[in-house]
Amino acid sequence: MRRIDRVDVKLNFDGTFVKFTHLEYVAGKVKVFQNFDLDIFSYFELIDLVKEVSVKEIKNLWFKPYDKSLDQLCVSLKDDSDVMKMLEFVVKWRISWCKHKWDRE
Repeated sequence: MRRIDRVDVKLNFDGTFVKFTHLEYVAGKVKVFQNFDLDIFSYFELIDLVKEVSVKEIKNLWFKPYDKSLDQLCVSLKDDSDVMKMLEFVVKWRISWCKHKWDRE
């Protein structure tokens, strides 16, 4: 079974996945990079952001799960349901990561 050390989700604001402005979800935290400034949000803070004005900021971005096996999968976040799909994906990865960790203990 493949070991999962972390959960990575990146949202780049220009859809190219190469610039510095993005959200990155790593092991239960969301890092927001804006011109090298860094804020860290918990998953629940991300939910709050999505519920509020941030939905406008997240829409029309691209969501890409960073996993070699999923390298070609990209989702355009055009509406609320796309944003919720992104969050659902994050939750599933987080649950599988926790289960794997618990199984090893």
